[in-house]
Amino acid sequence: EIKIEYPEYYFHCKKDEDKFWKISSPDTGTAKSWKINALLYDIRYLNASGFIDKPTASESLYGFNQPQIDLVLKSKNAILVNLTIGKETGKHSYIKNKIKNRIYKIKNKDKEKLIVKIEGIKIQ
Repeated sequence: EIKIEYPEYYFHCKKDEDKFWKISSPDTGTAKSWKINALLYDIRYLNASGFIDKPTASESLYGFNQPQIDLVLKSKNAILVNLTIGKETGKHSYIKNKIKNRIYKIKNKDKEKLIVKIEGIKIQ
C-alpha cells in the first residue's frame, strides 16, 4: 500500500487480492504496475546527500510542519517506510525518516521522482 500526500492532493494505491495495483485517490482505477514498481524502486534507493547530526526541536526549521511530501508504505498493516519531505535548501530538501526519527538532506532531483501524476500512472 502506498500513501503519498502533497500540498495539492493525496495519492493512494493498494494491491488487491489479484495482485493488481488499484488507485483509490485522487481518482479510481488500475495503476500501471511498472510505474508503481519504478516508484517503489526510487523510494528504496533514495540516497541521503547529507545528514543533520544534531537537529533542532523545531519542525518548522526544516519545513516539516508544511511538508512538500508525506509518504507511507505499508505491507499487511505494518508500516515499512514513513518519510516527510520538508523545505528546499539550495539543490537539496530536508527529509525526515519518522521510523528512525532522523533528518537528512536529499537532492531535489531525487525528490521529484516521488511526485506521482495520476495521468501517467493510471491505465486508461
